[in-house]
Amino acid sequence: MPSRPLHIGIEARYLFARAKTGIENYTTQLVLHLGRLPDLPPVTLYTDAPPEETDAVTAEILRTPSLRVCVVPRRRLWLKVWLPRAARRDGVTVMHFPGSILSLLRPYRAVTTIYDLCNVRYPMLAVGNEARLMQGVVRKSALAATRVIAISQATADDIAELYGVPRERIVVTPLAPDPRFQPVPDAAARVAARYGLRSPYLLFVGTPYPRKNLARVLDAFAQLGPAGKGVTLVIASRKEEAAAEVLARARVLGVEEQVRFLAGVPDEEMPALFSAAQMLVHPALCEGYGLTLVEAMACATPVITANRSSMREVAGDAALLVDPEKPGEIAGAIRRLLTDPEAREMCIRRGAERVAGLTWERTARLTLDAYRAAHEGK
Repeated sequence: MPSRPLHIGIEARYLFARAKTGIENYTTQLVLHLGRLPDLPPVTLYTDAPPEETDAVTAEILRTPSLRVCVVPRRRLWLKVWLPRAARRDGVTVMHFPGSILSLLRPYRAVTTIYDLCNVRYPMLAVGNEARLMQGVVRKSALAATRVIAISQATADDIAELYGVPRERIVVTPLAPDPRFQPVPDAAARVAARYGLRSPYLLFVGTPYPRKNLARVLDAFAQLGPAGKGVTLVIASRKEEAAAEVLARARVLGVEEQVRFLAGVPDEEMPALFSAAQMLVHPALCEGYGLTLVEAMACATPVITANRSSMREVAGDAALLVDPEKPGEIAGAIRRLLTDPEAREMCIRRGAERVAGLTWERTARLTLDAYRAAHEGK
C-alpha cells in the first residue's frame, strides 16, 4: 500500500494553449470531466504561464475546487527539472504527461498518453523528425512510465508490439466527441452564408500530411464520373499554406472548379459543416483513434473510412470501410452514398448508436482508474 494519499499532477501546458488541436483538445476535455467527478482526489495542473479565461470551458476548469493551478515559470529544462521539483514540493504522487514525454526527474509515479505509433509503423509517412522522436524519447518515456494510456485498442497493440511495453501496464481510454457535435437544423443555410457552400458536398477534415491520404481522396473524387456532377469536395484544414499544392493537384486531375479549401474553420462552426455535408471522407492510412469519425457520426453525417488500424475499430459497422490505397474503391463508396438513400440512412442510424456510448465522463473515469492503479503500484 502507498504511504501517501493520491495526489494527481497533470502537465497542463496544452490545456491553456490558445490554438487547440489534438493533444490540446484531449487535455482540455479530460481535465474538464475529471473535475466533474464526485470522488476526484486533489489535482494540480502545472503550466508555465498564468492561464486566461479564454472560453467557458477554461473558466469552469479554473473555478473547480478540486483542480488547483500551479504556475512554474517558463525556463530552460522546464519539463525535465523544474516541473518535477515543483511537484515534489506539492506532494504529487502520480504525474500525468499528456504530451507523451516524461520529465527527467521523477519523484512520483508517471502516467503518459500515447495517441498513435503511425510514424513508427509507417516511417515513410512521417513528417520531419517525427519518426526519430517516436523511436527515441517517446519510446523511452513509455517504457519508464508506470501506466501508458492508449486512446484505442489498435494503439495499445502497437505500443506492446513496437515498444515492448507489457500489456498489463497499458490502459485503453477511448475518446468521445465534444457535446457540441450534434445535428444542426439550419446547417445548409449557415455554411452557405458563411462559406458560400451549396449542397451536395463531400467533407475531408484534417491536415494534408501523407498519412491522411488526401492525394488518393482527390484521385477518387476525379473518378466519380456522372455521380460527381455538381458535387463539391470541401477540405477543412488548419494548414492554410497547403492550399496551393492541393489545388494544383486538383487542377491536374481536372476537378479544380469542384474543390474548396477552407483554412482555419473555427471550432464552433464545425458541427454545421459536418451536418450539411453529404458524407465525411476519411480513408487515412493510419490513425491513433479517428475522432473526426465520431464527430461526424454525432452530427448524423455518413462516414467513409479505412479498413485498418483504429478506424476499423472506432467505426465498426457504422461506416463504409475501404482499402485506403485504392482510389477506385474510395470512389465506389462515395458513389454509393451519393446514390443509395438506404445506405445513407443505415450509416446515419448506426453512427448514432455508435456514439451513444462514447462520453468524456467515461474517458475521465477510466483515466482516474489508471491513476489509482499507478499510485497503488499494481
